[in-house]
Amino acid sequence: RDAIEAAFPGKVEFALAPTPTTSGWLEVSIVEGKVLHSKRGGMGYVNTPAKMERIIKGVREALE
Repeated sequence: RDAIEAAFPGKVEFALAPTPTTSGWLEVSIVEGKVLHSKRGGMGYVNTPAKMERIIKGVREALE
């Protein structure tokens, strides 16, 4: 979250939804519904620069 806010100051909002029966289901999507990252979908944690860059690229394209 911090990296995305730093890349797009004042241009993004975060909607956080808890998953009461399962933990660790991280998904990053944009308003149009495109999923940029899904741990649940098999992409794992956002733990590499490449994964973060893919998310930032998707946000950048959505804002253009």
